[in-house]
Amino acid sequence: MIIGDNGKGKSAILDALAVALGGYLQGISEVPSRTIHKDEVLLKDFGEHVERQIPCRVEARGYFQDNEISWYRSIETISGSNTSKGTNPIAYQARDIAAEVRNGKEVTLPIMVFFGTGRLWVTKRGRKKTQSKGSRLVLGYKDCLWPSVNSKRFLQWFKTYELSIYQKQKDKKVLDSVKEAISTCVDEWDEIFFDFEEDDLVGYAHKGPRNQLPYRLLSDGVRNMIGMVADIAYRCIVLNPHLKENAIRETPGVVLIDELDLHLHPSWQKKVVNDLKNTFPKIQFVASTHSPFIVQSLKSDELINLDRKTDLNLQSLGIEEISEGVMGVTHRKSAHFTEMEEVATEYFELVNKGKATEDAQELEKIKEKLDELLIPFSEDPVFTAQLKMEKLAKLGI
Repeated sequence: MIIGDNGKGKSAILDALAVALGGYLQGISEVPSRTIHKDEVLLKDFGEHVERQIPCRVEARGYFQDNEISWYRSIETISGSNTSKGTNPIAYQARDIAAEVRNGKEVTLPIMVFFGTGRLWVTKRGRKKTQSKGSRLVLGYKDCLWPSVNSKRFLQWFKTYELSIYQKQKDKKVLDSVKEAISTCVDEWDEIFFDFEEDDLVGYAHKGPRNQLPYRLLSDGVRNMIGMVADIAYRCIVLNPHLKENAIRETPGVVLIDELDLHLHPSWQKKVVNDLKNTFPKIQFVASTHSPFIVQSLKSDELINLDRKTDLNLQSLGIEEISEGVMGVTHRKSAHFTEMEEVATEYFELVNKGKATEDAQELEKIKEKLDELLIPFSEDPVFTAQLKMEKLAKLGI
């Protein structure tokens, strides 16, 4: 998880990772590779004119099939044509795997997909076609590293598969695995199916009256999460049909998500990371966020902070501590909270003063003052109990 102030480069890092992963797609002739677009090249302002900074290069290091490798991809000329160096180990491996796929061999393909901030899954009205058979490589990798979600392909696949279960006795467990992935990550939706009268994906809500809701009428947060989970699950299955209902849990790969918290309620933000990891256990997620609730749910080694080094037990910190200490956001405290801080400070000072004094009269005045300080907070038993315990420990009263 990547955090940092706006303009620090969170989205640029994810774009660069997509370009780097595009080196794999160079070995698959059926789909175009993700390249550096000339509009992504830094535009430097010289006052009277602006110039694109060529060459532009993305350098990467990582592990591929247990081997550490490094490579780069770049634009070297103003024409915008991409060159690559060191991608050959990845591209050659992809080329060999693609050849095996074309020969019908049951090789496992890695998923690669990028979800940008414009990913809200919008479906247009109009009858949805069924999906014809196609190449594993095309269905699984088409447009995978451009930051968007294509609802059309998934809905066509879902509709076709639902029909095939009844017409051709196709394996129902595969579709059930997709439904389970969606319902695991989307609390508000259950019992998912394709309604042929609505011609849309439909589900029942867990909570409240069991109203049947088509996808297009759901909230932005629910549609956004369904769109991501469904797209990942769909690609796992079409890339690796030989894994059947285990494809979602057994497919490896990398998923990039910009602003994971987009459109999600705070209660959902607290659990989304664990839901994704549990649903897709072999996929590496790289995401960005502005949410302290998501940061609070992470382990320390899962966070990259572009603003400051963070080496804390995040799950033990409160939201205000994460916002201020980790994310650098200063909170305006309520008048009541500020008053509590001031009273607590005065209370501790008086306790220490009472412990140090040997004057019985002065000690009695301090006791009276301590009791007076607690009167406005009588309805807060935790706060008053903590202060009384301090008094008991140091003054014995």
